[in-house]
Order: sequence, then structure tokens, then C-alpha cells
Amino acid sequence: MAAEAGIPAGVPTAYLSAGQTRGRYHDGWYTEEDLDIVRLAIRVRARLHHEESPYQRISIYDSHFFGRFLTLDDIMMFTQRDEYVYHEMLVHVPLCNLAAAESVLIIGGGDCGCLREVLRHNSIRRVVQCELDRRVTEVCQEWFPWVAPALADPRVETVYGDGCAYIRERPSAWDLIIVDSTDPGGPATALFLAEFYRDAATALRPHGVLTSQVGSPHWEPDLVSAVFDQQRQAFPNVRGYLGQLPTYQSGTWCWSYASREAHDPSRPRPRPSAQMAAVCRYYNAPAHTAAFSLPNYALRVVDGDTGTA
Repeated sequence: MAAEAGIPAGVPTAYLSAGQTRGRYHDGWYTEEDLDIVRLAIRVRARLHHEESPYQRISIYDSHFFGRFLTLDDIMMFTQRDEYVYHEMLVHVPLCNLAAAESVLIIGGGDCGCLREVLRHNSIRRVVQCELDRRVTEVCQEWFPWVAPALADPRVETVYGDGCAYIRERPSAWDLIIVDSTDPGGPATALFLAEFYRDAATALRPHGVLTSQVGSPHWEPDLVSAVFDQQRQAFPNVRGYLGQLPTYQSGTWCWSYASREAHDPSRPRPRPSAQMAAVCRYYNAPAHTAAFSLPNYALRVVDGDTGTA
């Protein structure tokens, strides 16, 4: 398959059909349209920031109900009202499974929500956040209160550059790799390919884990299935888990949990899961376990049987 502009060769067909979400700000409303069939509209007090970085459009809005929110290329990234669901599940599910994880690499995550959550774990000695677009972090630092304290933590190192290249240069370095990126179909496509996942597997320590945001099994089952297929080309153990995000497509979101060593990711260790439950708004041990109990349609999507999803 020939590569399209900015998209690597050999990508799954489902990735090339992605990007059917469009956002628009007009007459006091931010509207996001998905698949030409459904819209989410949020009443906006003001657009607080808007710029074109070398990579994308970055906008910050203030809304009546959802608080401030970030869009990239006019697509919703998070709102203050529900961002904790996404970040807590992407971070605490793996860290409450791993025994005394010390080193974490975050690919993407320029808004520092994942970084904030990683730093809640006292076992962590080093966190590297590798974000392509410096301006995402700088803009979020201006408008969201958790960013500056997270970046000031002495355990944190920020790198601005290509996550694919960074990961190849550091084998067996990480207990956990978190991929907190935009969706396939644009600059982040390379982060959803088997080549990247093979490099990630090499970069992890033998017991290490990779977690990644995948997408909506309701809205784009073929895309979600393709991501899991790519991961299984690099990892022998791959599971999907779900959470509820009101401002994301369909309200149900899927993450992946990939490892080389087999273990049951649905059973968190009691002490760290209890510690996180005391400070988190979404995460607790029962929610952790339940997230891996997928309904039939989602099981089919994760397993690649989208014909009956």
C-alpha cells in the first residue's frame, strides 16, 4: 500500500479511513461531528486561546458545564469535567498491577494529565514525557493548574521530539510505557503500527507493560480491531479494557494493556489500588477489575470479529 502524505506505508486500511471527526467553533458553540451522523455541541463562554503550531491547531475554550477544554486540530482532547477518567485509567490500571515500578515513559501526553497521575505513585523514580509539540505543553501550562506542579517534580524529564525515534534508542529501560496520543490517521499514525509496538516491547523491561488509548468500540470497531491486531504482532499478551467518558465518541472508551509476560491485568495489587482509590475520582479496585469484563460486542471488536460487532 502506498503511503499517503504524512502517513507511513503499510498502515491498516481502517487507519486510512479514520479522521471522520470534525470540530467547529461558531456563534458561541463548539460542535464536534462524528461520521457525518451525530454531533456533540458544547455552549462556550469564550475561546481563551487559539494558535497554529508547527504541527497542529491548538485551542482552549471555557464552557458553562464542562469547564475549560483543549482541542487539537479542532478535535476534543479533554474537558476539565471528565479528563480524570481517561488519565486515571490509562495510568493506574498498569501501575496498580506492576510491583514497585520505578521508570515510566509517556509518549505524547503534552497536557500532563497522565504525568500528574503517574507522580501519585511513590515507587516512581523517573518519568520521561516525550511530546512532539512543545506548544501543547506550554499552552496547557498557562490554562490548567496541574501542569506546572507536575513539570516541576524532580523525577520528571521532558523531551520534545519524535516518540518513535526516542523509544528505539533506549532498550530495556522502562517498567511502563504509556501512549497518550491523538488518533491514527494523522501525525500519530506511526504510534499505532506493529513496528512501533515491537520497538516498545524491546524498550520495556521483561516484566514491563504498555498501555495505550485505542478508541471507541461503538463508533469505529474496525479501527479499534486494527490497533489490537497491530499490538498482537509485537506482544503475546494483549487485553482491552473500558471506561466511561461523556465527551468522547459514544461515551465508552477503550484502552489496551500489552505485556510480554503473562499475568492477569484485571487483579490489581491491594495496597496501591487502595492508595489510589483514596485520591482518585474514578479509579478504584472494583472499577479496575470491572473494566476488563467486556460486553460481547466489545469482546468481538478486541478479538477482531467486527463483522458481528
